[in-house]
Amino acid sequence: MSVFYGDIDVNNMEPPQIMTSHTCPLCGFSLEMLEDDELVWFGCGRCLKYVTAKKRDLVAKFFDYRHKRLMWSTMLEELYSSYTSKFRQL
Repeated sequence: MSVFYGDIDVNNMEPPQIMTSHTCPLCGFSLEMLEDDELVWFGCGRCLKYVTAKKRDLVAKFFDYRHKRLMWSTMLEELYSSYTSKFRQL
């Protein structure tokens, strides 16, 4: 069974991809952020190295319920820090 929203078949969609201004410390390629149903993937599409975080944890940590906004830049900085600390030594 396929689910459609308008003319879009959501069962066959690629995960959302966001290119960031951060670069891979290994190859210099722009890092990307991808997401699926449960996880956010942050890493390099060239090196194919990624760190993951549960969406639930990111929302709990970076969503400002008082002002109803995601603290986007702070979240990206933490993901980048996690990525560089994991892959810097390779």
